Amino acid sequence: MKQVLKAVGLVLLLLTSCSKDDSNPNNGNRNGNGNGNLVITSYSKNYGYAGDSVDILGENFPKKEQCKVTFGNTEATITSVSADGKKLTLVLPRSSTYLPELKFYFSEKTVVDNKVTNDYEQKIGIIDKVVGQWVKTQWHVAIADDWYNVKTQIIGDYIYSTQVRDKSSGNIVVFSKDNGITWEKWANTGVWSYISDFYITPSHEGLNVYFSGVYKVPIGGTKTPNPFINSGKEIFFKKNITFNRVICDDEMKNIIVVSIDGDVYKSTNGKDFYSVREVEKSDRRMDYQFLAFKRDVNHIWIGGLINKGMTTPKILFCNGNNEQWTEYVFENEPDGRAVDVNFPTNQIGYCLISGSVNKIYKSTDGGYSWQKLPFEIPIGVRSLAFQDENTGWQSLDKVIYKTTDGGNTWQKEFEAESDIKKLYYTQNVLYAFADDGLLYRYYFK
Repeated sequence: MKQVLKAVGLVLLLLTSCSKDDSNPNNGNRNGNGNGNLVITSYSKNYGYAGDSVDILGENFPKKEQCKVTFGNTEATITSVSADGKKLTLVLPRSSTYLPELKFYFSEKTVVDNKVTNDYEQKIGIIDKVVGQWVKTQWHVAIADDWYNVKTQIIGDYIYSTQVRDKSSGNIVVFSKDNGITWEKWANTGVWSYISDFYITPSHEGLNVYFSGVYKVPIGGTKTPNPFINSGKEIFFKKNITFNRVICDDEMKNIIVVSIDGDVYKSTNGKDFYSVREVEKSDRRMDYQFLAFKRDVNHIWIGGLINKGMTTPKILFCNGNNEQWTEYVFENEPDGRAVDVNFPTNQIGYCLISGSVNKIYKSTDGGYSWQKLPFEIPIGVRSLAFQDENTGWQSLDKVIYKTTDGGNTWQKEFEAESDIKKLYYTQNVLYAFADDGLLYRYYFK
C-alpha cells in the first residue's frame, strides 16, 4: 500500500512540475523549439541611433540567456525579456551601414516567423553615433557636380539637399525623413545648381524656385505624375528673371525671393508679390550664384561676383529689414568670388573668397564692413560652418580644419576618405557631406 501511495505521489509531483513549466512563457519549451509558436510582430522603432533601446514585440520569447540578436556581424546587447515573453529589449550597436542584416536566434534556432512590415524589409535602421567622435555612414544618392552650390537644410531627422542629377530633368531636391537611411525625390529645381534653391519650414512644407517661377511644395514633396518637371504649385512667376534664392517665415506668408542678378521680390500673404529691388538688365555681369546664408526671412547674405574681365567678389544682403538690401564689394580682391558665407550671429559672420589663393574675411557689423583674417589658404577650400562666433570649421579637400578663436588660427580636426563637399552645423551636430557617397557626423552631445 505504501508503495502504491508513493508511486501516486511521484506521478502527481511530475504532473504539477510539467504544468508549471508549460505556464512559464520564458521556459525553453515555449520558444519555438517546443510547443510554443515564437512570433515577432513589431518593433518599437524602425530606426534609431547607436545606443538607443528598441523593444522587439511578439509571443513566446524565452529567457534572456537564450536570446541572441545580431546586426550584421555585431551582436546586440539584450537588456531584458518581459515575464510574459512578449517583449525583448535590446540596445542598438554601432554600425557603418544603415541597414545591417538583422537576425534573431532563440535557443540556437533562427526565427522565421517574423510578421513585421516596415520600409526596411524587416530590418532596423541604425545611425552610428558617438558623442565627441567622428562617425561615418553612407550618403547614397548625392552627386555634386558643382562644389560651390551644394544646398542643404536639416530639420530634426529630416535632411534636404540639392545636387542630385536626374537624367530627364537636371537637378532635383531629395529628402530623407530618417537622417539619411532612405531618400526620396522632393521636387525638381533648376537645371544648373547655381540657379536652384529651396526652403523648408518646420512643418516640412517648402518653397522651391525653378527659373522664373516660385513654387509651393507640400509635405513629402511633389507627387504629380509628370515624369519630367515636378516643381510644386506655382505661386509667383516673373518673365525674363531667373530666381535662385528663396526663404519664408514659418507660416509661409512672408516670402523673399531673389534673382541671380539681384532682383528682390516680396510677399506678405504668401501669394501676392511686389518688387523690393530691381536691377538693370543691360549689364548681366553681376551674378549672385554662390551659397547664401539665411538665418531667417530678415537676415540673408548671398555670395556672388562682378564679372568684368576680372571677377570681383560681392555680397548682397539684408540685415534686420528685408526691404533694405545692401551690396558689399571686396574691392581689394580682384579675380575672386564670394563662394560661401556663414553668420553664426546677426552681427558676426565669415565669407570665403576663392581666387588665386583662398581667403576668409570676417564681419562684426552684419556685413557692412569686412576684414581679411591674417592668413591665406590653398585652393581647395569649399565650405564653412560655424557653431558660434568663435568656433567654426572649413573644409580643404579631404581635411576639416577647426578654429576656436574666431578664425585667427586653424588646426587640423579630421581627415575623411574623400573630398568634403559641404559642411553643415545644426542642433549640436556637424555634418560633412563627402564625395563617394560618404556622410560624416560629429555629435557634441
